[in-house]
Amino acid sequence: MQRPVKGLVVHKAVLGEGELRPGQIVQAQVDTDWRLGACQAHSATHVIHEALHQILGPTALQAGSFNRPGYLRLDFRWNHGVSQEQKAEVEQLSNEVIRSDLGVDATLMPLAEARASGAIGLFGEVYGEIVRVVDMGQGWSRELCAGTHVAQSAQVGLLAVNAESSVGSGIRRVEAFVGMEAFQHLARERSLVLGLADTLKVQPDQVADRVSRMVTQLKEAEREIATLKSQNLLATVDPILAKSHDMWGVAYLAHRADGVAGHDLRRLVTEVRNRLSNTAAVVCVIGGPPDKPAVVIATTEGARHRGLRAGELVKIATQTLGGRGGGSDDLAQGGGSDSGAIDQALTDVEYAIGAQVTR
Repeated sequence: MQRPVKGLVVHKAVLGEGELRPGQIVQAQVDTDWRLGACQAHSATHVIHEALHQILGPTALQAGSFNRPGYLRLDFRWNHGVSQEQKAEVEQLSNEVIRSDLGVDATLMPLAEARASGAIGLFGEVYGEIVRVVDMGQGWSRELCAGTHVAQSAQVGLLAVNAESSVGSGIRRVEAFVGMEAFQHLARERSLVLGLADTLKVQPDQVADRVSRMVTQLKEAEREIATLKSQNLLATVDPILAKSHDMWGVAYLAHRADGVAGHDLRRLVTEVRNRLSNTAAVVCVIGGPPDKPAVVIATTEGARHRGLRAGELVKIATQTLGGRGGGSDDLAQGGGSDSGAIDQALTDVEYAIGAQVTR
């Protein structure tokens, strides 16, 4: 049942058999399992809303919500991130209240009376003169609400917070599973922990510590690998310098660095160029993975005085490689898709340099 506009009640149903005609008398049957799940999720939304008030503060007010059987989502006004400790406290308090089996009552009353009783309404919502107040635990939670609810909080069963995130400026969102879905969620997490414990050959309560140590070891290994890669990369500088080819007073250094890409490729080209800062030189290195060749070109000040611009030269190379590129006069980069054209691209850059310096 929904109320799309004020005063209009719309019922949606699944037709068991036959067809509907105007004036026909039908028998409607409620899906009891679905209904219970909806009641649990709706009441759990009130529970977690009040828990947020108590843990974070009274300004953590609802800004919107969505619930369905087994799941709830509550948006609330809050300008800070919610810590893991606070989320755990909200979940703990919510389940303590659910277990306390508080009574849940719904009463119709004038809006002014509801406000005076401390009932919380949704910010921006327009209410009529008579409103429905849902009271949980005789004042523990009291909200204006037209939704369906359980009769006692214990009927919610269980609440498991699944996520908390920012969804806009000053708005946070908390998501949770409710009832049997909450149990199934926790069962999946338990199964995951048990699987990790078995893989790591430790007890379940030792998984977090073992994973933390493994992450630390991985980071140390990555640093060592990065250092070795840097050393190996710099070891290629001298061989590249040995390839220097003089072209009418401009040194051209062309090199294939298969497998080297990104930051490492730029670093290599820059290091070679720095060794030639007192000469007119162009450094062109093509690397990258086999299916995506990457090119970086650097020029010294002397080369730029001769009219050689890295940004223009890289466009020539990438055109041959079947891609595109660009950059500044002193350093440019690009990429392509034809690794079989790498040697031709290096040659095309050489021809372009020759054409420029012999004008």
